[in-house]
Amino acid sequence: MAIEYTITDSHAVINVPYSGNKSEQGIYEVLVDLDDLQRVIELNRSLTISIGSNRKPYVMYKHKNVMKYLHTFILGSKEGMDVDHKDGRTLDNRRANLRHIPRHLNSRNTDKHRVSKHGYKWVAKNRNKWAANIRHKKEKVYVGNYDTPLEAHRAANRWVYVNIGSEFCTRQAIKIPQPS
Repeated sequence: MAIEYTITDSHAVINVPYSGNKSEQGIYEVLVDLDDLQRVIELNRSLTISIGSNRKPYVMYKHKNVMKYLHTFILGSKEGMDVDHKDGRTLDNRRANLRHIPRHLNSRNTDKHRVSKHGYKWVAKNRNKWAANIRHKKEKVYVGNYDTPLEAHRAANRWVYVNIGSEFCTRQAIKIPQPS
């Protein structure tokens, strides 16, 4: 099946159908740079949508009976590095949105995080206080104890901002709504 696409001033939009049951069925619009469009067409394979464990759609193609990610094909692979979508939009495979990043940092760049029952990322109950803890490079970093979970979350977020980078901070406090 031929790849269907449209060209804009700065990029191409490839239409990729999805008919699975893990996400909404339909046509997904995949963005690629004009410079990469011909390489994608030359794959001579139909592109497919795969829904990741984070429930986000990824574009894949088959090479020697192995499914491969389109974003890795476009940017290329580097030893010990993942190809990451900077803004988290997995269907935007333009080079400006892709970067090589170590796996331990790539896992931080997501909207979905394991959060405790009180709902704040990096926070745990510690007796009558709230502890801010972060895992960084396989080590647990203790930031401090605070009176409220929100204070602990903000302190942890500041630590991440200073020590890891602003792109890995939460934009706003993650709070799970409580059932009524």
